[in-house]
Amino acid sequence: MQRLNVNMIALILPFIMGVVLSPGVQAKDAKAGDIPALMKEKRCVLCHSETGRLVGPPYKMIAHMYKDRDHDKAMDKLVKKILKGGMGTWGAIPMPASDNVNEEQARAMARWILNLK
Repeated sequence: MQRLNVNMIALILPFIMGVVLSPGVQAKDAKAGDIPALMKEKRCVLCHSETGRLVGPPYKMIAHMYKDRDHDKAMDKLVKKILKGGMGTWGAIPMPASDNVNEEQARAMARWILNLK
């Protein structure tokens, strides 16, 4: 097996860093710290923030609303809202379906939201 020299490392390092730091966040590998990046990538931040109300409710307000519910049911309901959208819970402005989010990503987002204090 050939040893990598400095020139080969200099050629491969940008590729490796591009794969590791690519903008697409994989939900199954996402840690809690990566979820805000995923939400930014999926444009959730256009309507939501962690604490302040924008078009939609802040994530902490959503977490507070679900805090006394069965965790699995709350998770399923929130995942469904993320994927399919909804209307009426927070006012007259509907939340559109998130067709750029898959179920695994929606579950990671919902878990992150429900764990906010």
